[in-house]
Amino acid sequence: MGASTREAADTWRRLIFGVGLGLMLLMAWRAQSGGDQLNLLSRGWLWAERGVFLPYGNPLSSGGNDPGPLTTLLVGAPLFLWRDHRAPIVLVLVSHLLAYLLLDRVIARALPARERLLFALVYWLNPWRLHFSGFLWNPNHLFVAGAVHLSTAWASRERARFGSSFAHVAALGLASQLHPSFVILGFASLLLVARRAIRIHWPGLLAGVAVVALSYWPWLRVVYAGQRDILPGSEGFPLRGLIYLFPLLRGWLYWIRYASLYVPGDVLQLDFVDTLGAQCSNLVARPLGLALAALTPLTVALPLGANARLLRRFRRRLRRRAPPQGARAWLREYAFVSLLAATISFALAPTTVMAWQALIVLHAAVLPLLFLAAAALRLPRRRALAGRLAIAWAIASVLITATLAFGSRRYRCHGSELMGFGVVLRHDHPMFHDLMIDETCPIPFDAESGWWPDALPEE
Repeated sequence: MGASTREAADTWRRLIFGVGLGLMLLMAWRAQSGGDQLNLLSRGWLWAERGVFLPYGNPLSSGGNDPGPLTTLLVGAPLFLWRDHRAPIVLVLVSHLLAYLLLDRVIARALPARERLLFALVYWLNPWRLHFSGFLWNPNHLFVAGAVHLSTAWASRERARFGSSFAHVAALGLASQLHPSFVILGFASLLLVARRAIRIHWPGLLAGVAVVALSYWPWLRVVYAGQRDILPGSEGFPLRGLIYLFPLLRGWLYWIRYASLYVPGDVLQLDFVDTLGAQCSNLVARPLGLALAALTPLTVALPLGANARLLRRFRRRLRRRAPPQGARAWLREYAFVSLLAATISFALAPTTVMAWQALIVLHAAVLPLLFLAAAALRLPRRRALAGRLAIAWAIASVLITATLAFGSRRYRCHGSELMGFGVVLRHDHPMFHDLMIDETCPIPFDAESGWWPDALPEE
């Protein structure tokens, strides 16, 4: 690649970075606090305002709560500096920025500048990633764990390193305090070791285990004291995805959709009453939502073909344990192993797989599409078409994300359904005023049928 071509690719990559960052800041400013957010905020507020530190996180769909104190730390620490319900979102933004920088560093060392630009397009400007970067939620912190997993695995591909093994294990252990989907990265690590794609530094690994165990100590004390209802995994049953098959197929579909523009259906429940008023919103929201729901599924064709191409390449490698040769081959191996790990997790999951339950490997899910686009750009007959398609993809990503920032349910207060909060609360509380939640969106109350955050004392 010539110097002028490399400079042009770098310029476009910086532009994509700036646009993506701007969209993230817009979404963070417009973010609302619904039920899950109020559960999280109550933990941080109790620590920042009243000195009550809860060593466990939000309730899980499989029963119990996220183990460990990391949730309270991530939500509460920003509230010491800025008493606003959007303060913890700043750490979400920082985690996404750090994730991209770590991933971009690996891509820059492994692939040419043009493919580095493509990665910025399919990952940084990805509507899935952008949507989950702008509001407070445990899964939204997982992108950085996935990035650390890849970057430390990359650093360990040729020789064992203390720092890489330590950070690799620490990232897994800390992610386990945020969401059960950390097991996908755990399975991926085991498969990478089994396929000799990474090397372990045992002192570093043991040091990482020690730090993770120490971070769990406050939670273990509470469980040992008798508060057993916070133990996770009390509902559902293992191998549900394998027995019923539908959850497994649903998980595969999400893996493919992560690299597409086909965002979750509930995200496309649009309403622009906050910005356009009721009359204009009625004219725009439904047709636009239907158009996106009809057109965005078509974009699944590209990542579907990309994954089929990846699987064909690895059909003969399933029984081989020889380490991959070359940077590109190693990244392909990582993507393939991540897909296998996600498949194992989907099969073992005790509940039906949801859209957010594999976000931790979104960085790996976009790699097959990156390889497909790069291959097309290397062919003179397809280069022009691939270039035009990449530009159209970038424009569509920006337009879809901007639409979500003003019309999707997590980024608006009013609408056809109860948004902003998404729940009716039983009564008022000082936290809603201290964090200026009521100034962002009016709070609905109903003393008889209302809901209440699980950790917040009723006053």
